Amino acid sequence: MSELGTNFFKPDQWPVLAGLGMSLGLGLLIGIQRGWTLRHQVDGSRFAGIRTFGLLGLAGGLAGVLGSTDRTAAMIVFAVAALLVLFGYARTGRRNGSVSGTAGLAALIALVCGLLATRGEGQIAAIVAVGTTLLLTLRPQLHRWVEGLTESEVSAIARFALIALVILPLLPDRHLGPYEAWNPRQLWLVVVFVSGFSFAGYIASKRLGATPGTLAMAATGAMVSSTAVTTAGDAPARQ
Repeated sequence: MSELGTNFFKPDQWPVLAGLGMSLGLGLLIGIQRGWTLRHQVDGSRFAGIRTFGLLGLAGGLAGVLGSTDRTAAMIVFAVAALLVLFGYARTGRRNGSVSGTAGLAALIALVCGLLATRGEGQIAAIVAVGTTLLLTLRPQLHRWVEGLTESEVSAIARFALIALVILPLLPDRHLGPYEAWNPRQLWLVVVFVSGFSFAGYIASKRLGATPGTLAMAATGAMVSSTAVTTAGDAPARQ
């Protein structure tokens, strides 16, 4: 009996089994949120439930396992699963008259997370799955937050995204100038910190009140950059 168990569970198979288990678990994680959110809908009218999301994660994991031996079979498994998602999305849309794209995107993310989990990228898969679940869970709060934004705040968010996500990565991360005294990326990072804390302080003071908002910004900034917080705090006073 022990010899049969040893032959059945080979040591080199444990990483594969662990990856498949993680694929299933990540799919179920997203599926729990979707199933709870759509729990009041009539059976058969939902795009997908917890079991479907779990199976999608597992299908992605199987595609990842097959990819190391038979890339064609892996592509077929992944493509069929993706097509089933699209077919289910279209079918639900025709039946209900309208359907949110959130469920379809969440299903595709579960499929991709399952693939990553068995391709040596388990940490990335876990981060994506947990982030997706958290984002889906915060839907009511995010909607209320967006409804409370003003046009100037939306414009400020767009400008900060340009500063932090577009300009910063493009700047060279090396020392330049006389005596190699300045680094463009490090200098611009100060701009990002100051702009970020200034905007965060404005939002906090508007949502929480002047004193609690300032304290919240200071407590957060103390863990990152006290200089940036001081500069950001002085900026409104000079205006």
